[in-house]
Order: sequence, then C-alpha cells, then structure tokens
Amino acid sequence: MERVLIFGNTKEARDIATTLRRRGRQIVFSVVSEYAKSLLPLGTNCRVGRLDGEEMLAFIRQTNPHRVIDATHPYAVLASQNIRQCCDALNIAYERVHFEDIDNAWRDA
Repeated sequence: MERVLIFGNTKEARDIATTLRRRGRQIVFSVVSEYAKSLLPLGTNCRVGRLDGEEMLAFIRQTNPHRVIDATHPYAVLASQNIRQCCDALNIAYERVHFEDIDNAWRDA
C-alpha cells in the first residue's frame, strides 16, 4: 500500500487525505499541535510537534513514504523549505499544495 506523508492540517490537507484514502493510500499526518490533530478523523496516524531540519529528515526516513505533500500554511516558509530539502535529500516525491484563497487558508472551516 502506498504511504503518503502530509505536513500540515489545513482544510486542503484534510480534503487531499480523504481523496487519497478513498484511492487506497495509507495517510500519515505531521501537525504542530494537539488542536490540529483533534481536527483529523479519529484514528488518523499523526505525529504532533514541531520539527527542525534534522528531526524532519529522521521522521521522513522512518515514515518511509512514497511521496510527501506539503500542506503547511502558506506563510510557513521555513517549514516548506525544510520539507523540500528533506525530500530532495531522500529522493522522495514532493508536492506543494496550491492555496486558492491564501487569506483564509489558516481557517478551520
């Protein structure tokens, strides 16, 4: 089963996860807070807490995903840079979510 690692818990991230689950993918989330985890469906495989570059590299290596989706907040520039660098270093496919409505991307709705 293909494993997909999703960083962030934006509405877009949850929508992508729902679609990928329907297609038979195993989803793993990485979010920064317990609150963000609480917005995910019960039983979702999720890591909670901020990661620096080295921790992120180790986590991605341990998770061993087929691809990584960066759905972090549009203003989380450092997190996105770290995610991309880790994926490049591990030769894992990286995708960045495009936010249509950047002003409302942080909202829970």
